[in-house]
Amino acid sequence: MVFFFGAGGSAHGGATRLTGDLLYLLSAVCWAAYTLIGPRVLAGIDPLRATTYATCAGAVLLGVLAAPDLGEVRWDGLPAGLWLNVVFLAIGPAAVANLLYYRGVGAVGPASASLMMFMVPVVNTVCAMVFLGESFGGLQALGALVLLSGAVLAVTRGRVPARPRARTAPTAGKEPSEL
Repeated sequence: MVFFFGAGGSAHGGATRLTGDLLYLLSAVCWAAYTLIGPRVLAGIDPLRATTYATCAGAVLLGVLAAPDLGEVRWDGLPAGLWLNVVFLAIGPAAVANLLYYRGVGAVGPASASLMMFMVPVVNTVCAMVFLGESFGGLQALGALVLLSGAVLAVTRGRVPARPRARTAPTAGKEPSEL
C-alpha cells in the first residue's frame, strides 16, 4: 500500500488509478495461488516446458484482449525502441525469470522460492530509476524497507539469529575440564 500512496494514490488518478491498484493486489493473490498450486499441478514437467506453456497461454489471453483494438494502432508509427523493449521483456523478465523461478520452486519449494517475490518491486523501482529516469521518494524508500523487512522476517521466521560465542583457548598445561 505504501507504493500505491507514493505513486500518487487513487486521489490523483481517479477511478482508473483505483482500478489499477486493485488489479495490482489481485495479481499478488493470483501469484500466491500459482506458487502454491503450481508444483502439484506441474509435477513431473520440465521447468522449460512449464515456462513455455505458461508464456504461450498468457500470450494468447493478451492477444484476445488486444484484438478489438489492433485496427486502431498505427504500426508504422511505432519506434524501434518499442520493439526492442518488447523483445527484451519477452526474453528477460518473462521467459528467463519464469524458468529460473520454476527451477527454484523445484529445488527449494514454493514457500522459499516465493520469498524472492519480495524483491520484485524493489528491483523494478531501481531499474525504473536507472533506465527510465523515474524518481524515488521517501515513501517508496519506506515501502522498500517494509518489503525487505518482511522478507527477512519470513526467512528468519521472526527470530534474530544468535551470535556465535567466542571460544577461548585452554590455558597451557591445564585440561579443558580443569578450567
